[in-house]
Amino acid sequence: MRLESSSVNVTIDVQSLRLGDRIQEFIQKAVRSTEWTILIVSQSSLRSPWVMAEFLETILHEHFQGRRRLLPVAIDDSVFKLGLELEIDEELQQKIDEVNNMIRRALERNMDIDRLAGVRQRLLNLKNNISKALERLTSVLVGDFSDHDQYDRSFQKLIEALGEENSEG
Repeated sequence: MRLESSSVNVTIDVQSLRLGDRIQEFIQKAVRSTEWTILIVSQSSLRSPWVMAEFLETILHEHFQGRRRLLPVAIDDSVFKLGLELEIDEELQQKIDEVNNMIRRALERNMDIDRLAGVRQRLLNLKNNISKALERLTSVLVGDFSDHDQYDRSFQKLIEALGEENSEG
């Protein structure tokens, strides 16, 4: 990987997460044990409850430590789409309604709903924080990796940011 060849120690969740690991615990440990979180911003990632969990965990640690830890990089221009939060909110509400219906049906059958309740909670967490996430992402310079012709320049800016002394802002 190019970051590693630039002498950057990298933890990639899909490579580091082991079968059987609890995802939320992994996110918390990874964010706490690394200097930076590089958030890959895309049409899909902005809709992911797990990406939102990592984003919120990083923001929490930024606040607690009093220093910047989040480096967002975009692989498409979706984060800048006006009205994106409304679009995502509508999609999430549909999913929440579906899960609520499943919970109702499971309760009618006296079934356990822990798994469904967990899914519902992650969706609600994303729904309740998408505006905050988009506000944060559109208020800072986001690395633009969407243009193949600008990739090398964007990569150099990312390496520079990773090497910067940590400070607020």
